[in-house]
Amino acid sequence: MGEKKIWILNHYATVALEQRGGRHYWMAKELVKKGYQPVVFCANTVHNSDCSAEQKEKYVLKKQDDITFVIVKSTPYKGNGISRIRNILSFYRNVKNVAGKYAKLDGKPYAILASSVHPLACVAGIQLGKKIKCPCIAEIRDLWPKELIDMGALKETHPVAKILYSLEKWIYCKADAVVFTMEGGKKYIADQKWDKANGGNIDLNKIFYINNGVDIKEFEENAQKYPSMDEDLNDGKHFNFVYTGSIRRTNNIDTLVDAAKELKNNNIQVLLWGAGDYVETIQKRIEAEKITNVKYKGVVKKCEVPGILKKSDVNIIHWNDMDTLKYGCSYNKMFEYLAAGRPIYSTVHVGYSIIKDGHCGMEASGRTAKDYASDMQKYYEMSEEEKIKLGNNSKQKVKEFDFGVLTQKLVTIIENLQK
Repeated sequence: MGEKKIWILNHYATVALEQRGGRHYWMAKELVKKGYQPVVFCANTVHNSDCSAEQKEKYVLKKQDDITFVIVKSTPYKGNGISRIRNILSFYRNVKNVAGKYAKLDGKPYAILASSVHPLACVAGIQLGKKIKCPCIAEIRDLWPKELIDMGALKETHPVAKILYSLEKWIYCKADAVVFTMEGGKKYIADQKWDKANGGNIDLNKIFYINNGVDIKEFEENAQKYPSMDEDLNDGKHFNFVYTGSIRRTNNIDTLVDAAKELKNNNIQVLLWGAGDYVETIQKRIEAEKITNVKYKGVVKKCEVPGILKKSDVNIIHWNDMDTLKYGCSYNKMFEYLAAGRPIYSTVHVGYSIIKDGHCGMEASGRTAKDYASDMQKYYEMSEEEKIKLGNNSKQKVKEFDFGVLTQKLVTIIENLQK
């Protein structure tokens, strides 16, 4: 095959390097198996933390599992204020400079995959692709600015929103291909009237869908290697709803706590694992209100999560409903939940629902704590046969989202761009 280098631009892939996992880490491992040479460009700052690796050089090279990481020096940041904007801008500037120097040392890439946790990563990738004459695939993981507007962080009429919409449209126009992690990407573009059928200039034939997923083999290995010894999961006395993920104000964990308080059944309990700036608030609330059927269990290593999920009765997907979810979702935990082979309960209502499509569980009957409590009771009363069937459906559905399958979709796009 020769040296087919695939550059992956992901500002926040430093976390993947530390955890030896995540979308681009697993994709990169699969690319290696297929004979490609992945090179991941990321910042020296760690997303959702105050940490950053001390780094005097403009970039540092690290290699792990045959994946090369180019760690680009960027300004430190904390929270979502001005310092984060500076960090985004510094990565955008510096990654272009570093990538140009790296190309002189290691040769130009076969293709670039530029991933948008923020849109400037895509802009940098498109500009680099044009400069060094190789195709760039823009990967859209969040709909900026629509998600910011839905969350109330930005008004639709604000000048910044208009600038971000223009930038978003520019990315879709200029990229050689666009990959959405949500299935309704084409519909989103059509709804914006940016596609050719609606008088725009975006060709929907270059729009693709590759969701997030899981390395099934690694998941199963970790489940066996690190079985959960948690007392609540092993005592057989309770019916456990398990949530693993971020515990931040925006995750609205209070509604789950409210639902637990509504329950009249003492055999049902909600177990929470995760980190975030809202953990202490939840802990204080549980203690102050003497809530006995919600327990915060702490933080575990990523490799220990499969052992927890496999011992739950039901795994919970939970965050705020937003209008953008009508285009689908790419919630990372969903794929671990599918791999666990347990029924899933989603409080979120999404378009292109993987859970509904695969008959892997149920979505909430409503949007209140009382609705959630009622649904939990229904799960408790469900026959063992029904629950086993939902779990088996989950294990079947997850095969579509193994990273071997997902990476092959990416390879097909890359190779078609070379024709």
